[in-house]
Amino acid sequence: MSRQKTNSITHLVKIVAQEIWDQNTPRTEQVITYNIDAKDLIDNLVNNLRKAGASWSLGEEDLLRKEMDVALKTLAVNHQRTVGAIVARIKFLGIYEGITEGWGGKDE
Repeated sequence: MSRQKTNSITHLVKIVAQEIWDQNTPRTEQVITYNIDAKDLIDNLVNNLRKAGASWSLGEEDLLRKEMDVALKTLAVNHQRTVGAIVARIKFLGIYEGITEGWGGKDE
C-alpha cells in the first residue's frame, strides 16, 4: 500500500482512519456519509483559516499533546504494538520525519 507522506500526526490519523473506513464500509454508505460531512469539512477549513498565523495558547499546546498521546495509543492498540514501536515505524517509513519518542507522551 502506498500511503501519502505527512508532517502532521492529526493528518496521519485521518489518513489511517479513512483507510480503515474504506476497507470496512459499503460503498453506498460511504457516499452518504461524505455528503453529510462536506459541510463539517468546509466549516472546519474556514475555522482553520481564521487561526492561520495566530500564536498558540498554552491550553492549545496542552490539548495538542493530549491528542498526540491519544492518536499514538490508538495506533498502538490497532496494530497491537507499543507506542514506541509505532513511533519507530512512522520514522522508519518516512511518514513523519520530526516525531521523536520523547515528544511528551508516555508509552503504556
